[in-house]
Amino acid sequence: MSTTAPEVGARSRLPSLTGMRFFAAAVVFVYHVSRQYVFRDQAVNNGFLDVMGRTGGIGVSFFFVLSGFVLTWSARRDEPPRLFWRRRACKIYPNHVVMWAVTIVLMLSTGGVVTVAAAIPNLLLVQSWSPNSDIFFSVNQLAWSLSCEVFFYFLFPFLLRGLLRLDARRLWPCAIALMAAIWCVPFLANLLPQQPAWPEPGNDSVAVWSLWATYIFPPTRLLEFLLGMLLALIVRNGRWIGLRLGPAAGLALLGYLLGMVVPYVWSLVAATVIPLALLVPAAAVADLRGQRSPLRNRVMTYLGEVSFALYLVGGQVTGYLLLAFGKGPVWSVPGGTAFIVVCLLAAVLAAGLLHRYVEQPFMTRFARPRPRPVREIAEESTSR
Repeated sequence: MSTTAPEVGARSRLPSLTGMRFFAAAVVFVYHVSRQYVFRDQAVNNGFLDVMGRTGGIGVSFFFVLSGFVLTWSARRDEPPRLFWRRRACKIYPNHVVMWAVTIVLMLSTGGVVTVAAAIPNLLLVQSWSPNSDIFFSVNQLAWSLSCEVFFYFLFPFLLRGLLRLDARRLWPCAIALMAAIWCVPFLANLLPQQPAWPEPGNDSVAVWSLWATYIFPPTRLLEFLLGMLLALIVRNGRWIGLRLGPAAGLALLGYLLGMVVPYVWSLVAATVIPLALLVPAAAVADLRGQRSPLRNRVMTYLGEVSFALYLVGGQVTGYLLLAFGKGPVWSVPGGTAFIVVCLLAAVLAAGLLHRYVEQPFMTRFARPRPRPVREIAEESTSR
């Protein structure tokens, strides 16, 4: 059964994908909370970390696949690249610059050190090209993924042009090849120097070079973005395999469980990318066919709309609220759970403010060229 419109540029709304963005941002938030050891009972901290300590990679990987899918789904064939780049810049840079400045103020006010060598690459969103962890995890650490997104956005108009030339019968073979390539990345990364090591909480540790090559390096993460693009074309061309949203979510859960037992460098992307990649088109097809989806209601849509801001502010809210209330494992289980909920609510509130007063005004004012006044056009025509 075909679920597609006849043309890639057609703009069928996919609200479930908007709602899913909130869960991606939320699991990144929980990942950062799990590394803070908020509970007094160390066994509870360890258990929380064991269960949630690898969710950060899932959230980021989902964002990359989803970004490729949504941008391809909504792309206009005749749009000049400069207009696409303009919209993307207006989407990410205002929020990023605000949080960059806020983070620097918070760091300096709490005795942190900020160096120009680290701050400037972070501001310009080029930090992920450096294998130095002091650079790619500088200032607002979560902004490293925006550095990858900037790279994706630059290439997108050219990648789309090439993918649209593919015969529809080759879309699935290309997607499977990309999945295989993503699985090969950790093998190649392990050939890099194994020192220095990047310590992870719990029993996990990874070489900085392996972490960078697998998780941070923009060309490596481009594979997931490309996979999302291909899956959008697969749905658009009526070649989806028929997997429904519920079973796809179950596969995503199994992928996460697999990520808990494989070596750490494989858990970052490889273990979960296939089920995550299947989840995105399954949700899109559910919207296209009018199938039941818990992600389409007004609340989930709003949370999805503020998810980009939530992603940027979530780690900051938790870390600095812990500093304000006393760093260290000071909470009972009920108290710590309540504290985490408060942090999440505060992060959503801060994200809503950032979305309302920074992101939306910039998108409204600058994302598209302003129409020329009728009088100006008439005068130009008369002068000819």
